[in-house]
Amino acid sequence: MTDLALCAHALVAGYTPEVNILRGMAFEARRGEIVTILGPNGAGKSTLIKAIAGLVAVRAGSIQLFGREIAGTPPHLIVAQGLAYVPQTNNVFARLTVEENLEMGAYVRGRAKFKRTCEQMFTLFPRLRERRTQLAGTLSGGERQMVAIARALMAIPTVLMLDEPSAGLSPRLVAIVLGKVREVREIGVTILIVEQSARAALAISDRGYVLADGREEISGTAQSLLANPEVGELYLGVRRGLS
Repeated sequence: MTDLALCAHALVAGYTPEVNILRGMAFEARRGEIVTILGPNGAGKSTLIKAIAGLVAVRAGSIQLFGREIAGTPPHLIVAQGLAYVPQTNNVFARLTVEENLEMGAYVRGRAKFKRTCEQMFTLFPRLRERRTQLAGTLSGGERQMVAIARALMAIPTVLMLDEPSAGLSPRLVAIVLGKVREVREIGVTILIVEQSARAALAISDRGYVLADGREEISGTAQSLLANPEVGELYLGVRRGLS
C-alpha cells in the first residue's frame, strides 16, 4: 500500500470557464502527515481543497487519493472513498443538536457503527459530550469547529481537509482547536489544512506549501518554512517572522 495519501499534479481548476484559479498546482501529503497550505488572500488555497473535494471544476491535472484518481468524481463518492472536508463557514447544522450533527456525518457508513464512532468522538472532544443535546447554532465558535470536525470524522475518513479551522477564533481557542487537530492525526488520519494563522498551523504540521498565483511557490518542512524570511515577507505580508 502506498504511503502517499493524497497528491495533486499540474492541477488547473476554477469557478468559471474563463478564469482558472489554480494554474498547475502540485502537492503531496503522506500517510499520517499534517500538511498546511499557506499563502496570501486570492492565492488559491480554498480553491485547492474544494477542487480536491469535487466542489470546483478540475480542467486539467491529476488528484489521487491513495493512488486512486479522484479528479472529476462527484463529492459524495469522494467522501465514500475516505476523504472528508470541513468548510470554513456554514459547517454545522445550526438547528440540529450536537448528536444529530454527528449522525448526519455518519450517513455514508450507515447506522451500524454510529454509536461506537459517536462515542469515539465524545472521547476525542469531551466538551461535545457535555453539549450533546444542545443546538449547534447556540455553541461557541470553538465548539462549533469541534462539531464540524467530529461530524467529518464520523464518516471514518483516511484523509481530512480543513479550511481555515481557526477563522474568527481567539488565540486561546485557536490553540485548543489546532491541538485537537493534532490528536486527530494520532488516531491515524492524514490532514490537509488551509490556514492564515501561519505560525500556529505550522507548529502542529510536518510540512507546508506556500501558494502564489495558483501555484506552489515554496515548500518544505514546517520548521524550514517557519525559519524562512521569504515566506513571511513576500507571501504572508509579515516583516518580522510569521503570525
